[in-house]
Amino acid sequence: MLSFAVQFIFGMFTAVFALFTLTRLGFNSVNNAIFFGAFGLTLMLMQGVMVGRWVNRFGEYRVLLAGLLLMAVGFGVTAFTPQQAVPWYSEVAMIAELAQQGADPAQLALLPSEAGAGFEAFLIILLGLLPGTMGFTLQLPTINTLITKRAEEAIVGEAVGVSAAFIGAGTVVGPALGGWLFEQIGPSAPFTAVSLLAAALLILVVRVAPAVGKQGVEMSPVSVKQ
Repeated sequence: MLSFAVQFIFGMFTAVFALFTLTRLGFNSVNNAIFFGAFGLTLMLMQGVMVGRWVNRFGEYRVLLAGLLLMAVGFGVTAFTPQQAVPWYSEVAMIAELAQQGADPAQLALLPSEAGAGFEAFLIILLGLLPGTMGFTLQLPTINTLITKRAEEAIVGEAVGVSAAFIGAGTVVGPALGGWLFEQIGPSAPFTAVSLLAAALLILVVRVAPAVGKQGVEMSPVSVKQ
């Protein structure tokens, strides 16, 4: 279930992020592509280089908690991003681009104004997304490591398969709910929701997980073997 919840959170984030930066910063498709590319590279470097080192040094349980904390704080900060267009934003050009794409008129009404353009809102998004995406990067590899370490040898494959199924379910359900929250409540609603969910998961893991030894996890919420 933890795999589902983590992927559910990330699914909500990715589903609405382009719309969020559009309505908050005035980002067009090119801006979002560059932004997503930069964060994708960050995630790749984190997963390939840093996660294994941190797990070896601090243990899976501590890394898991750190990731959930970073997600709660990071996405919570992102939710408070004010509406402020970046300096290169052109409202006329954006409306023309969206009109060509057949955008909903309600979406056009959410566009930022050119007045008061600056970098403050952009910096707030960066300050929120860096820890938020970093926290997600720490989750799935750590959860998979916990599964392979704690499951009985005969059922490791089955346990990993169940985890993958939960991840797939989170990928489907998360974006649907994220889009609904964005449309029905507002652009910040999905980020507030994922922040609160990450915080709830953090509290849950702390409450149900046993004590941690000096070398990392002695037991974990996903353990099936002492």
